[in-house]
Amino acid sequence: MTGSKQKTATQPVLLSVREVSKVYRMGHVDVPALRAATLDIYDGEFLIIAGPSGSGKSTLLNIIGGMDHPTSGTVTFDGRDLTGASDRQLTQFRRGQIGFVFQFFNLVPSLTALENIQVAVDIADDPLPPALALERVGLSERGDHFPAQLSGGEQQRVAVARALAKNPRLILCDEPTGALDSETARQVLQCLYDLNRRFAKTIVLITHNAAIAAIGHRVATIRDGAITKIETNATPLAPAEIRW
Repeated sequence: MTGSKQKTATQPVLLSVREVSKVYRMGHVDVPALRAATLDIYDGEFLIIAGPSGSGKSTLLNIIGGMDHPTSGTVTFDGRDLTGASDRQLTQFRRGQIGFVFQFFNLVPSLTALENIQVAVDIADDPLPPALALERVGLSERGDHFPAQLSGGEQQRVAVARALAKNPRLILCDEPTGALDSETARQVLQCLYDLNRRFAKTIVLITHNAAIAAIGHRVATIRDGAITKIETNATPLAPAEIRW
């Protein structure tokens, strides 16, 4: 399989982060987690945010996804300023616009794959049918299986389907392959790659694994809370082409 052509800045900006900082108060000490981060996310792109553990990747993702407020700076989504949004408004934003995929699958053990997806559908504004979401991650035949009956890779693909079923504008992935072996990780990455290339879903994936950066249209590197560079992959690789 060959790589895909790059997305460019000619694409409309879906989400914009400007000079965003986040400082946590630990007793009498201020601990900066983000330092004046500036980043645009283009509609329809696959963006990788790469950096070592503790670099601020998850903090940035939480702010992008409306799960945390910045200490300073601005965040806009499709032209809408999120910086001063209330907790209730951010909850509505997350429900309607954002799908989340985490390192650990967070599936409900007592629910089948389809039922786990239905949980997300029930709170979404314009959802996809759960069976369609499961089909798009290649697991149509596993809908009536419980998480314990699925492999780790299958469970993560169900988690991807759960995020997709909300029909969000943006899917945020926090180390989605961190708990998987390399071959299973490629299967999950292929699933995300297909959602981006075939169904035009905008995806942001954070990782500490430098090899994964090759599949993104762009790569933002973050260290010590600061985005140090943003690079474009002229010809992104397909997941089958990357080597750990």
